Amino acid sequence: MTAPSDQQLLRRFQGAGGSLPRRNIVLVTATLVVLTDTTIGDGGSGDPVDDITVIRDLDTGFPMIEGPSLTGALRAYLSRMPTVPEAAADAVFGSEDHQARVRPRDAVPTPGYPTTGHRESVAVAPGTATAAEAALFSSEVVSAGTEFPLVWEIEVPPDPREATPLLEVVVAAATALAQGRIRLGQRTHAGRGRVRGTRWSARLFDMCGRVEDHKVWYSAGYTGQPRLTPPPDPAATPAAALTTALSEWAAPGGAAITFAEPEIAPVGVLELAVHLRNEEVHGDRRVPTAVLLGGPSTGDNLTAALTRPVVGDDGTVREAPIDSGTAALSMLRRTCWQVLTELASASPKPAAALRAARIRFVDLFGSHPADDVTEVQASRIAVDEDAFVGAAVVTQPQVALNPIAHLPISGALAMTQPVFGGGRTVTIQIVDPTDFDLGLFTVVLKELHAGNGARVGADAASGNGRRLAVSVLGRYDEPDGAAPEVVPHRWNSWDEIRGDEWIVERHRRFVEEFDNVC
Repeated sequence: MTAPSDQQLLRRFQGAGGSLPRRNIVLVTATLVVLTDTTIGDGGSGDPVDDITVIRDLDTGFPMIEGPSLTGALRAYLSRMPTVPEAAADAVFGSEDHQARVRPRDAVPTPGYPTTGHRESVAVAPGTATAAEAALFSSEVVSAGTEFPLVWEIEVPPDPREATPLLEVVVAAATALAQGRIRLGQRTHAGRGRVRGTRWSARLFDMCGRVEDHKVWYSAGYTGQPRLTPPPDPAATPAAALTTALSEWAAPGGAAITFAEPEIAPVGVLELAVHLRNEEVHGDRRVPTAVLLGGPSTGDNLTAALTRPVVGDDGTVREAPIDSGTAALSMLRRTCWQVLTELASASPKPAAALRAARIRFVDLFGSHPADDVTEVQASRIAVDEDAFVGAAVVTQPQVALNPIAHLPISGALAMTQPVFGGGRTVTIQIVDPTDFDLGLFTVVLKELHAGNGARVGADAASGNGRRLAVSVLGRYDEPDGAAPEVVPHRWNSWDEIRGDEWIVERHRRFVEEFDNVC
């Protein structure tokens, strides 16, 4: 049988009246790297081990990232970027009035993957900052370092002048993904689900002008799942990859399409980078402390530090002790509650002040069904999780004592393996911070810099778990009326934060709110 001619091939896809579809297709490919443990749940679990299990591909049994899960997270992120017009974002990702032009494909890990693990968590009642009753639960996670192939089909108009604004939205979304700003799945406020796009590549299928592109796209050998061939430049940004792919596509008499690197910082989100050391202050000296976070029991009276796969800056994956997002969030939650209770106790009407403080506290940290609120509220604060840097794992023996005789209890020797010294930079994000939030966190940062923050981890009652803030960076693009106007705030140290008149005014309003309650 002879191969069909170009015209015979094209006639298969002609619509009514013998016309071809008037659109082109941009195929964008990348590799999606999981940076922190991720759980995209399957909607329920009958699993005897985990309360939450990851969704899996029916053919391979491998964990899967559904395309809409990723594009939904991207669409939500773009809503806080004033440089991206809402109409253009709706045209690309869809809305009630527009069909989405981006068709993402479900992603299943490449051979050699996946690696999955298990994480245990304890639900904390925000109103008391303590563990809720019967609130221990576990979840299956896709481990950091797992790689997924990312494939987007993007339909664009045949006129480059109409296609460019739409592709600029795609570049903005892909850049946010390339910079690791997107989180997927559950417990993202506690550091889970951070992903990053790498090895970007793109190709234009000119369905209106090149017969060869029709043959490649529609031929019988095209399976609908193109192989991810190595990109021309593995280090290329999404903007550079799309610029290269569309270098020959231009309107009659016009210049080729080019894309600049967009500014993708979200508006209305306070971002703080606080470097916390596992240290405490003794006089004029800083002394390393031990921290034991979430370590599993091995069954032989040994409790080890929590270790998980960690992705390095060079892309390598190693097993290392981590500072979990749950622990970092718990420290902030309990430090905030400590500050609020101290302020409330000093007021003329402590009970009324504490009730008002609790409302603000739940508004910031969120609630859950076990909490005494009229409706469940999502958390407006999020942290990251990462490996400790410069920490050593040590072994500490422990003996349980009889509380009356103060003598060791027979058979009560146990061993723990906490991390000692070191630290890491904790990233904190607060969405739509109020004056109360800003004033509260000014006091919290002061407490952390003085080493008075809440202790973290096991054995905190015996002196472990102290953490000390040694530096802080901050940024906040404050919305100023109609988008895209913003008022930028930048801080490079704790001294700059506490000396900023804008912050001082927010702290004054925070204190004034307590006074008004009384």
